[in-house]
Amino acid sequence: MIKVLPGFILLLATMSPSVLFANSEECVPTCRSGYLCSNGACISRCNPPCEPGLTCTPEGECRGKEAKKADEGSTPAGTKPGLRVGVMAGLVLAGEIYADPPDRTLDTTTGFIIRAIADNPITPDFSMGVYGNYISSTAEFGSLSSDFSVISLGLTLKSSFHLSPTTQLRLGIGIGYQMTNADDVGDFGEDIRGFDLAPITELAMKLDNGMTALLSIAGFSQPSGGNDEADVSWSPIIFVAGGLQF
Repeated sequence: MIKVLPGFILLLATMSPSVLFANSEECVPTCRSGYLCSNGACISRCNPPCEPGLTCTPEGECRGKEAKKADEGSTPAGTKPGLRVGVMAGLVLAGEIYADPPDRTLDTTTGFIIRAIADNPITPDFSMGVYGNYISSTAEFGSLSSDFSVISLGLTLKSSFHLSPTTQLRLGIGIGYQMTNADDVGDFGEDIRGFDLAPITELAMKLDNGMTALLSIAGFSQPSGGNDEADVSWSPIIFVAGGLQF
């Protein structure tokens, strides 16, 4: 035991200077962003030091207000907080409507759509919002035809995927209530009400003026609905629309 003690004391004497030296290199308090700890002192990450008016970043770069504005300008479309309101117009493609009675499928021709949306980002990659559609088209059955209009109001859920700093792909679904009226078919075409289930695909491209250009390929459907005269439903009828969001 007596022989071991001198060796143990010698080991402590050897370790102590290195421990003390290690402790002396810690910075208390911890260095703030843009600085690193060296021999117990905080020094700038930027070498040479930044000129007056510039700030050293955690990456070791000198940056000022103009660089910050450039970063803000490259924010992906639609990631800033706050309500985004948009207006679109476009073309409704041909589709089919089922009515019972008379237990027949009616063909629809191309028409037009005016669409208003409002999105509220919950996170940079997810938003909730509302939409409103006004749609006009024509239904045909044999030699008969009838102009009809659809008004839809509902809620949207959208997920966003960043394709570039200024371009975003949004995929989602709309859930709403819609009212349809058809001309020249009497009570059969009046006050048709139904449930709207709408697939949504949007391409959002941020413009230099701060607005966002929108290109949408989406649809509107009526899984169930009708009036006192008939049940009326249709699978998604596709539309292509473009517009701006503010």
